[in-house]
Amino acid sequence: MDNFKPEKILEAINLKTSGMTFEVSGGIDESNFDSYLIKGVDYISIGSITFWPKKVDLSLKIRSKND
Repeated sequence: MDNFKPEKILEAINLKTSGMTFEVSGGIDESNFDSYLIKGVDYISIGSITFWPKKVDLSLKIRSKND
């Protein structure tokens, strides 16, 4: 459930059947994480963790056997 508010997630949980897996994502960060700790949610994805690290310029150079 991408960009669902906690209230809507609670509604969706009522429709969950055996064997279903629920993942919530979108707009979730350290300031509102607790709001998404809802019984019935199996996974919480937090994309904001990719914004924290400093950028690093990497390169992959491949040499052939003949070089």
